[in-house]
Amino acid sequence: TQANRITFKENLPAPADALNDTLPESCDAQWEDKSGLLTTLNSLDPLMYTDKVTGRTFNSQLSGANSLFEYSDDDGETWIPGQIGPANGGADHQGMVTGPYPEGSPFAALGLYPNAFYYCSQSVAAAFCARSDDGGQTQGPGFVFKNFDCAAGGLHGHPQVAPDGTLYIPDSSQCILGTGLDGSSGNVIAHVSTDAGVTFEARPIPTSVGGAGSDPSIGIASDGTAYMCYENADGRTHVAVTKDRGLTWYNDTDIGAAAGLVATRFPAAIAGDPDRAACAFLGT
Repeated sequence: TQANRITFKENLPAPADALNDTLPESCDAQWEDKSGLLTTLNSLDPLMYTDKVTGRTFNSQLSGANSLFEYSDDDGETWIPGQIGPANGGADHQGMVTGPYPEGSPFAALGLYPNAFYYCSQSVAAAFCARSDDGGQTQGPGFVFKNFDCAAGGLHGHPQVAPDGTLYIPDSSQCILGTGLDGSSGNVIAHVSTDAGVTFEARPIPTSVGGAGSDPSIGIASDGTAYMCYENADGRTHVAVTKDRGLTWYNDTDIGAAAGLVATRFPAAIAGDPDRAACAFLGT
């Protein structure tokens, strides 16, 4: 698997005989192969993530309960091997994210890297999330974030970190919380940690029905408002909103209804200003 870097025309050096006028935006771009050494194998899921604060880019190739893993601080010119995926990690559906530590977190005082780095993965029997305090060089033990009774149901989505350091992991759960796999469908869930991934609470969307085929997605705005975009069990795509870390959800809306969409897959959410968010998904 390759890591390709793209540089758009307006950011490339202008020819020596060019005018000093700013180049207009265009689709012309320069593509370069900036693959690392460890992550070029044809393994399982490939994943890349860039820390918007430091510019460090993390590259992961899923490989059993661990991942082949490297990071770069110079846009792929050089790659540094890191350790990722603890021995008790999962073998599927990995996710990576960085974000601030919660206020008062003792781990922030280590000062080894400005942000916490989280690696989450899923297994048949459980799901884990591990934290690195040195920017991916070493990884701590995996914390179980998914109820063992519910671990066999539903994919979890990619982790996200709010501006206050709250860690969210969305989950298309297939069981009623606390009752195990009883054949009925529970709610779509946000697993929430306010202590840098040490402990988690499951906070369901009560108006949702879990068990759909796609993992949900969370977008977090600059004020911490979280938008959960998810596929409901009936195949329709919804968005629900929370301002209190998932304790309450409101405005659960079928966002495809106006276009007559009745079957959807792969929702992906993003948010910016406190009142602005978007969700992309496939629909028919």
